Amino acid sequence: MTTGSDAAIHPPATAFRDSHWGSHTYVWPDLESFLANDAPKDGVHAFELTSETGTLTYEFYVRVRPGTPLVAHFHGNAPRRENDLPVITGLGVSSDLDASLFVLSDPVLSLDDTVTLGWHIGPAWLGVHPVTVAVVDHLARVSNAPRVVAWGGSGGGYAALRVARDIDTCVALVWNPQTNVDRYAPEPVDTFRRVAGFVPGFAFTNVRGFNLTHASTTTEFRGTAIVLQERTDWHFRTHLAPMLTVLDPEVDLERLEEEVVSEIGDHLVTVVSHWGQGHAPPPKAVLRQLLAALSSTSDVDLLTIARDTTPLLAAAAALATEVDPFTASPSAPLDDGTDANETPLDTVGQLAERALAGDEEALTDARRAMVSLVELTEADAHAPAARVIATLLYLKASRHHGVDDLDHLRDVLAALFRDVERLMDDDTLRGALALLHVAVQFAPGFGSTELWDTASSRIAALLSAPSDGEGPQDERSDRATWAQVRDFVSGHRPNSSLAALLAETPDSSGPTPS
Repeated sequence: MTTGSDAAIHPPATAFRDSHWGSHTYVWPDLESFLANDAPKDGVHAFELTSETGTLTYEFYVRVRPGTPLVAHFHGNAPRRENDLPVITGLGVSSDLDASLFVLSDPVLSLDDTVTLGWHIGPAWLGVHPVTVAVVDHLARVSNAPRVVAWGGSGGGYAALRVARDIDTCVALVWNPQTNVDRYAPEPVDTFRRVAGFVPGFAFTNVRGFNLTHASTTTEFRGTAIVLQERTDWHFRTHLAPMLTVLDPEVDLERLEEEVVSEIGDHLVTVVSHWGQGHAPPPKAVLRQLLAALSSTSDVDLLTIARDTTPLLAAAAALATEVDPFTASPSAPLDDGTDANETPLDTVGQLAERALAGDEEALTDARRAMVSLVELTEADAHAPAARVIATLLYLKASRHHGVDDLDHLRDVLAALFRDVERLMDDDTLRGALALLHVAVQFAPGFGSTELWDTASSRIAALLSAPSDGEGPQDERSDRATWAQVRDFVSGHRPNSSLAALLAETPDSSGPTPS
């Protein structure tokens, strides 16, 4: 506890009730005052970081369970239209753990509504990462935590790896992480540079500590990590592979893809598997199992813990391939009565995947195939789900490489919407899920709000409709697809009215998540 003399130097926090989080918020005068307190209370904590250039608000959620591991979550992309500040996420997966919790809201998001991803780096004029390490170290010490478990995906995975790099008692659990900010999509990187005060074109690659694929940074890794990597995600070759080759120059990437679980040097265990298409997060059941194992008070063996997840991942892959058009690989044969060699579906999917992995020339070839695919959509209503897969991959690759031909993109989107409407007619629930994907991930500026509203209204109608439970066509009985709808909505728009409606639907009268 802070003594009387310390209190004069480091004043205590001002507490007030925050109805949004249902707990107290504690506002500290500064970082030093927080670090001087040895008994932080459960709730949201905040203080300001200042420099000659400006001021930044640092906010985070804390839950203390003495003697248990400290589980620290770092969020990834967080669009402001879907998230209030502070962005406190991950509690749905971690709140049941017998562990202390730390959840950081990326401070850069408070600078401008246009930035949605900041990798928890902080602005050019005030580094956030050293502050985070100091806060995590302090919480681990005062709670007598046997270890720190830093977890997150994508941009949050990057932040978790940096924390594990600098804390020797830390194990990171990350999925599809970025390891080099400069190799991510240009638009969000440029937005972050502008808002965070970095000069245009500033290269994070060349700065010690920022680039996790740089030998001087990666080889100084002090903690350990389990890295979950979706095999079809372009992050595998562009982000994970370069980091692994630094840690182990002899690593065989082809073998790595086949063996699923591998040890890389003394610090990393990789789980390269297939549970969805592209940059999809692993199933929540897998994350819960891993976090529960890593937050045990006993010693942990990363290789054993990782191997224990493979049955769950295999089941998730089988389920996804069966019911979800977004997780079937477009490179696989199409089991829909269509000869893939007679249509451009296979070509578009494979070329788009190559373009997402960094092959810009592949995008030019994908465009030629996409023109044929648009014509096929006009003339043939067959296999709309397969075309949706290929088209979404193409749009994602186009956005990744900064394609700005609006006439072409409008034609592609129009074809996509026609296929989604056909999915709506044939399978309302899967069609609505397709429309949610399009609205959130691929159609900003092309009526995405209307698309979301349309899908939401159809899902709401299904929720209110009586279920007779007869046969596979009864969509109320398709619980696997409902689970995907719930996971997608909670992951992308957790504060939406649709998320609230899905959360309020009791298992006895509505879909049950996996």
